Amino acid sequence: LLNARPAHGAYTGVGCYVWNLLDQLGRRPEVEQLGAFTGWSVVSWSDFAAAAANEGGELRGSSPLRQAARALLPPLRRAGHRLCDISFRHAVARGDWSLYHEPNYIPMPFGGPTIITVHDLSYLRTPEYLPRDRIGWLRENLRDATRRVSASWWTRCSTWSTTASIRP
Repeated sequence: LLNARPAHGAYTGVGCYVWNLLDQLGRRPEVEQLGAFTGWSVVSWSDFAAAAANEGGELRGSSPLRQAARALLPPLRRAGHRLCDISFRHAVARGDWSLYHEPNYIPMPFGGPTIITVHDLSYLRTPEYLPRDRIGWLRENLRDATRRVSASWWTRCSTWSTTASIRP
């Protein structure tokens, strides 16, 4: 099970990482089942890719409503995270998932082994570029993983010193 929400909207670095990860996992014969959490439900990788390839597909693109919600006050952002967590719990309960991979730092609640990908720790080095509530949220939640994957050696070393309780 992979959180595919970063692949929505703008094709950013993390979004590109998610697409490539899903694509490569989907090609591995030992991967029996590959689910993509869309923000509301879990769909198969093939359904996710088909909807995204379809111009105007419901899984791709960033709606004006979503952009406006992101720009609003931090309490709305926190409420959105809680709503997504609830959707995730309900979607996960309908499947038999043995592993959850969060490609964008902060894992959602999952009752089994969790892997996170840490791309960088810019929120620690340059906190002035992020909303204050998001920095606190990152610090609180970055530790919630069984294992972590780092995008570079430098990130691995700096993440280890920051979150020593997580095995690399």
